[in-house]
Amino acid sequence: MALAQCKECGEQVSTGAKTCPKCGLKNPTGRMSKIVIGIVLLFTVGAIANVTRSPQQQQEDDFETARTRWISGNEAASEAAVRRKLKDPESAVFRRMGVMAPEKFDPKALGTVCGEVNAKNSFGGYTGFSNFVSVDGLTFMDDGSKAFNRIWDARCANGKPVWRL
Repeated sequence: MALAQCKECGEQVSTGAKTCPKCGLKNPTGRMSKIVIGIVLLFTVGAIANVTRSPQQQQEDDFETARTRWISGNEAASEAAVRRKLKDPESAVFRRMGVMAPEKFDPKALGTVCGEVNAKNSFGGYTGFSNFVSVDGLTFMDDGSKAFNRIWDARCANGKPVWRL
């Protein structure tokens, strides 16, 4: 360990010593008090920095929190709607799900959720992944029809999804 001078008598003392061997002073180098002061100072600076966020930063944080909840809520609602349409809802496996966020975010609006689902059929075998679209509270499953393809193309094919977090 390094050596430092005792605050009381000036004797060379190890920085790890609890008392000075010459005069008996407790914490003769004052090292522990410097560490404690440093820690308190660090916490104080951190607390001040956290409190002094600008209103714009607070608004951006609130916006991002609302947006994250909105995305999660739309995904959960879409998964539940798709499961209601399946023969074996418990077997559903989802992938490539994305929420199509509107250009201007509105937390009250329903989003469009596009994705793929694989589930068991009446015979107990998985059918393979097929596309689905949930939009404005309605859910459409890929049945090979032109109507579904039009919805998929309009809502999912050219969009910019906000993928799962």
